[in-house]
Amino acid sequence: VRLQAYERMALFLERISPQNLILRINQPGLSAGELHAIMLREIREEFAHNLSQQVYMGQGTWALIRNAMEDMVSITNTCAQEVNPDG
Repeated sequence: VRLQAYERMALFLERISPQNLILRINQPGLSAGELHAIMLREIREEFAHNLSQQVYMGQGTWALIRNAMEDMVSITNTCAQEVNPDG
């Protein structure tokens, strides 16, 4: 079970990486603001979906995963501030 939890979290980290996230959710006609909102929603939903995996991991490992998620949210927000939301 522990190995499966680590596998799921490796997949989680892969799914929230910018290149994979954008490829998965990008649709023609989305504005930068819409893409930003969808990206944040997807990151948070992916995290919530895998939240129970923390039971099978050490606190330090879970903290690293949580920090990676928070870093992705921060990067997404920073990038969104640098572009026109209607672009």
